[in-house]
Amino acid sequence: MNKKSFKRIVYIFLAVALIAFLILAGAYIEDCHKYGTSFSFFGLISYLGVGLMCFLFVALLLAFLLAILQLTDNKSIKSALRLIAKQITIKSKMKVVNSVYPSLLYFLYDVLQSNNEFLKLPLGKDCSSLLKEGYNPLCVDNCIFYTFQIIMPKKSYDFDEDTLKQIIQSYIEAQLLNYGMVNLPSYYNSKSYGMIPSVYIEKVVYNEEQHLLKFAVMYISCEDDVRHYIKSKREMNS
Repeated sequence: MNKKSFKRIVYIFLAVALIAFLILAGAYIEDCHKYGTSFSFFGLISYLGVGLMCFLFVALLLAFLLAILQLTDNKSIKSALRLIAKQITIKSKMKVVNSVYPSLLYFLYDVLQSNNEFLKLPLGKDCSSLLKEGYNPLCVDNCIFYTFQIIMPKKSYDFDEDTLKQIIQSYIEAQLLNYGMVNLPSYYNSKSYGMIPSVYIEKVVYNEEQHLLKFAVMYISCEDDVRHYIKSKREMNS
């Protein structure tokens, strides 16, 4: 609702309230003549009773709405409100992190370990080798990305990171199809796109300075995740 529409509502309300007040005031004056009582302002207020209370309540409500409208019309306040809403959304989404991370960690390690004859990555003896920097989830585009890292003094593969990402993603999808995941659904049933593999490698980056191979992995569990997944796939294929 814009200011113009809101002001129109206020004017209509005031006009109706004024007409109702005049009608009730006329009825009160008529009763005063009828019963021989003198006109008084407090008597008029008492006569109006519940109607006056309703009028005051609606007037206060409209004043409050007008104040909110004035505030939200300010660009800086709009930005602040959007930021607050975004922070609330991020906190809400982050509640699932601790329940997803362990199963996703085990799954990714199993996929890499099972195909390491080809990948030749310096994996450790267990899945903790993928958490050299600990849990470090990121929330981008309303999606949570789970990060994993492998210590890698130098590259052990002859192709670029995009190719590595596609290869690992193919292994992930084969594992989901044939064996599934422990404690987490293997597919997400999207209302718009049907069955989507629940694990998607968003990015693989090798950091030469830190000697780390980093993975950003998305666990698809809502429509926001699906939209990002579809957008990312389209950008990759364009």
